[in-house]
Amino acid sequence: MKTLLKNWTGYFKAKKEWEKNPDKFTGNPQIPKYKDTALGRSILTSELGAISRKKEVRALGVVKLSGVSLEIQTQQARYDRVRIIPKHSHDVVEVVYTQPEAQADVNPDWIAGVDIGLNNLAAITSNKPGFVPLLVNGRPLKSINQFYNKRKAQRQSELDDPKDSTSHRIERLTDTRNRRVDQMLHTQSRRIIEKLLKEQIAFSKHDGI
Repeated sequence: MKTLLKNWTGYFKAKKEWEKNPDKFTGNPQIPKYKDTALGRSILTSELGAISRKKEVRALGVVKLSGVSLEIQTQQARYDRVRIIPKHSHDVVEVVYTQPEAQADVNPDWIAGVDIGLNNLAAITSNKPGFVPLLVNGRPLKSINQFYNKRKAQRQSELDDPKDSTSHRIERLTDTRNRRVDQMLHTQSRRIIEKLLKEQIAFSKHDGI
């Protein structure tokens, strides 16, 4: 119910902002969609009151939820909540914690420009004197997508009913592809941020997103 309230509250807030500044959006915000009548499942959120606080449990680096026979390994000693997010072929468990903000040692006069592309995932330059422009190779990401599209087409051709567009094998293939893409994008974005921080560059302006 809290998630549903959050979704509707976010919709009304976005709707008001869209009416005032439509240029900030790609289109008119849509109302939250209904879940599938057969397969639709809600996100399960466990607040601190539904998470074991026993010292012996936390000492093992384990999160144990009330009413669920599930123990989750974590490196976080303190956390705010746990979310179980249903996917097509699996569930994702997220341990949510608060990370304190810290001001980085940067020069506010130095900025970076980031151009997003395909063969070059990102091209980065800066107004900092002596900064060497940086190119991030995007071909490995393209290779993942090409392999996925080829294998997906092969799996679809093996379906008994030509009208079907998916199967458990295709869903597993899609989940694997999505995880690989997420991991690669997170890794590269982290490296870019670390590079800019090392160069004491305050923030970036991007194009192509």
